[in-house]
Amino acid sequence: MVDTATVGPRQRGVTVVRVLILITGFTSVVNGLLEQNPESETSTRVFGWFLVVLGLVCWWLVWRLRRPGGRVLLLVLLGVLVAVRIYQMIRFATFLPATGLILPVLVFLRMRSGPVRAWLDPLTVRGTAMRIPAPPRTGLARLGAVGITAVLLFVISAAATAVALWP
Repeated sequence: MVDTATVGPRQRGVTVVRVLILITGFTSVVNGLLEQNPESETSTRVFGWFLVVLGLVCWWLVWRLRRPGGRVLLLVLLGVLVAVRIYQMIRFATFLPATGLILPVLVFLRMRSGPVRAWLDPLTVRGTAMRIPAPPRTGLARLGAVGITAVLLFVISAAATAVALWP
């Protein structure tokens, strides 16, 4: 077992992992909604809804990773994301979904760093304090990197939707 000082407050590496998963979830939700085209086959629409659910699971995991643990969940999610992107490449005969493989690979590589591994390992955090309180933040720092990323993705989506619906 590792003491609380080793786990300590959430490290920057964990924040990077959370931001990457947030963006991955965003791309899955957008990709899934784009699959809901009225001219699409039923199987394509079902696959699109699966992508939406997968994106929502990504967002739930971003929320879950505010506390230590969750390594198995993250590995399962990364495996599913990679399998889905490979399936998309095979089914639609295009390499565009391969760009969706980049983010899960980056998350996996970040998981191997020491502080992130300590944060995600359930054996490390069992029996220790879940989190050491961080000093209070003000302004944009209060939102944090994940919050700022979420706000930017929302603004970009709203702007793109407005442009698409403009007569």
